[in-house]
Parts: sequence; C-alpha cells; structure tokens
Amino acid sequence: MTTLKLTKEHFEELMKRGYTLDQLFVLMLVKEGHDMEALCTNSMKMDALHQSLIRKGLLSSEGKVTLQGNDLLDFLNTKIVSSITKKKQSSSDFDEWWESFPSTDHFEYKGRVFTGSRGMRVKKENCRLKFNAILNEGKYTGKQIIEATKYVVTMKKELSLTKKSNELTYLTNSYTFLNDGQFEPFIELITKGVRIEPEAKASGSTDV
Repeated sequence: MTTLKLTKEHFEELMKRGYTLDQLFVLMLVKEGHDMEALCTNSMKMDALHQSLIRKGLLSSEGKVTLQGNDLLDFLNTKIVSSITKKKQSSSDFDEWWESFPSTDHFEYKGRVFTGSRGMRVKKENCRLKFNAILNEGKYTGKQIIEATKYVVTMKKELSLTKKSNELTYLTNSYTFLNDGQFEPFIELITKGVRIEPEAKASGSTDV
C-alpha cells in the first residue's frame, strides 16, 4: 500500500476542508484498486465512509476516484504544503453547452419551419451543478459534452427533414438530458468518427 507522509500542516488543511483520516484511508484503498464492495458488505462503518466520499465528490457514483479525489491525494504527497486547490470548472464550457441546447422545440432548419410548443432549457443552476459533477468524474470533458449535444440536435433536425415531422420535440429537457447521460452514446459515435450526412438544402419554406 502507498504510504503518505502526513505533516501537521497537511492534517490542519484536511480538517479545514472537512475530511477525516478514515475517509482518506478509504480513498487510498479505492485508488489502489481494492474491492470496496466486499469490504463494505462486511462493515457498515466502511460502507458509510464510502458513501461519504461519494457525497463529497471524491468518488463518482460508480465508485471511481474523481478529479477532486486525485487532487486531494496529490496534495498529500507534496513536500511543500499549500492549501488544497480545487480545480475550478470552466463556466465558459457550461455556458457554451447551455447555448447549444435548444431553448424550445420550435425551429427553422434549411428553409423549413417546424412548429413546437414547449421550452426545453430548464433548471439552469441544477444543470450547472450536474454538468460540473460530470466533469469532476473525469470521464468526459466539457468540449465532448458540447459536441455530443450539438450532434444529437443536428441529428434530430435532419430527421425532421426526412420524416417531415418535428423530431426535436422528442428530445428531453436540458436537465434530464444531462442527468440521464443521454449525451454519452453520441460522444462514442464522435470518437469513432461517425458523422451526420446532411441532406441537400430544401428549397423554399414549408410549415410542418
């Protein structure tokens, strides 16, 4: 097991941040690949510590060490003690994502107008928290989520042309889209190089 040389200054900083040595120990176990399911099954206290790390954002809901958790472990391995620095999530990434998500299901695309009746951007601050929580897990970047969102929106609009019906209306609202991870399969498609082949631009303007 990796050993940490914990100084008085390290300990004081941990206390300021509300972390305990028990939590630190469990975080190290996860980092080193120990089977936490087995450990938690046999110990209610271990399970409670494990859950507390998830609530504090040091572990993801899948039980993996997050960016914040790695920052904490890196800090404890430093020789020169400074305050724990949380990596600030880029507000510009969230703002760009927010703008890329349709505000309503009413849209005009390639000369055609598709009527809609509902707002699709909801719970902006909840979306911001969820967006940052996803980034903290370290699996996806803000840019990947943005590009995946643009991909699915374009796909819905292209389908609307093909089917001559408003397919964007079937897209969930912004919070559900993030909370359910609906962007994930589209990140995989983009990574594999799959692209949408736009149809030829329609002439004229037709209400559908």
